[in-house]
Amino acid sequence: MNALARSGDEGWSKDFVGTQIRLDRRDRMLLLWRGISATYGKRSAQFRRNAAAFAQKKHAGRLTPEQVADLARGQTKKVDRDNERRTTLAITDAIISGPPARISMQQRGAIFLAATLDMHADLRIVANIGARVDITSSYLARRFPDRSFVSVDLQPKLREHNAGLAQSPNWTFASGYALDLIERREIKPDAVFMTSTSVLFNSVELDEYISAMRAAGVRAIILNEPWWPAAAMPLPRLLLPEQIDPDDPVCAGQHGNFHHNYPAKLARAGYATRASTITAGNVAAGYTALQLVATAEI
Repeated sequence: MNALARSGDEGWSKDFVGTQIRLDRRDRMLLLWRGISATYGKRSAQFRRNAAAFAQKKHAGRLTPEQVADLARGQTKKVDRDNERRTTLAITDAIISGPPARISMQQRGAIFLAATLDMHADLRIVANIGARVDITSSYLARRFPDRSFVSVDLQPKLREHNAGLAQSPNWTFASGYALDLIERREIKPDAVFMTSTSVLFNSVELDEYISAMRAAGVRAIILNEPWWPAAAMPLPRLLLPEQIDPDDPVCAGQHGNFHHNYPAKLARAGYATRASTITAGNVAAGYTALQLVATAEI
């Protein structure tokens, strides 16, 4: 049985009972060791700097036009430099069907999104927010030719940056700050997918995103986010989202990611979490994958 089948064969229970952790003993021990190294090892100074910056911006709210422009310039330069490498990571059936241990974070997200779309034929338009070089939409647009996929990100050269990937007529691009695009109805997705993206949103900004999605008629939110052990004494802890204050995100990981209580935040806007699982992401690098699906309540 391939990875696509494994992702969707369990279905969802009618009542969400909380985030499930699916890590074997080896992964748990490796994760703990990486967390200790990040907290107390050579990179501990970097972690402390990230934590200090995190504390200043965790309630900062939406990005200003100046911040959007600055991030777009920086992101464009970064993708210009490594676009060729990113394009070589394109997803294929052979990769998806390969050993789970060799599947990358983005590939894992594509599997999860595909399984969700298989279960929800009513989700016709999917926006990938934070797409950059969007190997996920490139692959899934061919796998689901009857659905539409929209890559959304800040860089003005988004289409150009994705030109090296296999193209499909049902795959389009939208450049700009996604929160603005949703509020102005410049994109009108049924489903929003994010991988390594919502962990960059501060608490207030994420609330604004979720409210905007609900107002715009988004019916499903699908997340595939890196989930790091949080610094704690005496040892780092792998927190469940439900253990975090909805208004006070936790700083975690070497990049100072925002770890949110997604189920509580989503519920405020009328979304019910249907499934939430912490599974292997890139444990060797120190993080797991939080995979969550929430749908709009009628």
